[in-house]
Amino acid sequence: MNKKKGFTLIEIIVTIALLGIIGTVIAINVVGLSKKQDTHEVDRLKSSIEAAAEAYEHVEDIGTGCLKITTLIEAGYLKENNVAEYKDKFVLIKENSDNTKSYEIVDSCDQEATSN
Repeated sequence: MNKKKGFTLIEIIVTIALLGIIGTVIAINVVGLSKKQDTHEVDRLKSSIEAAAEAYEHVEDIGTGCLKITTLIEAGYLKENNVAEYKDKFVLIKENSDNTKSYEIVDSCDQEATSN
């Protein structure tokens, strides 16, 4: 009997389906990692801005209130190219009930409850 060597149509279809499933799983994981990286970067930027505002507040002794982020850039506490997307925002400095201060990034000074 003469047997032909090669793959059947079913074997090829199953192989392509498995490759498709593996590719989909990999793509989903890559997208998830990318989103996690973006979230981490935003958190890092916000932390940097809040730390700069805290340092500025201690040096200038401005107390509570609203501080424009461009003021922190001009004073040398932040680099403009690092925080370009936050340039038009403000840092709201509030005193907590335990006499500590909190620093919150807001769109405008009259927007005390909503942070970004």
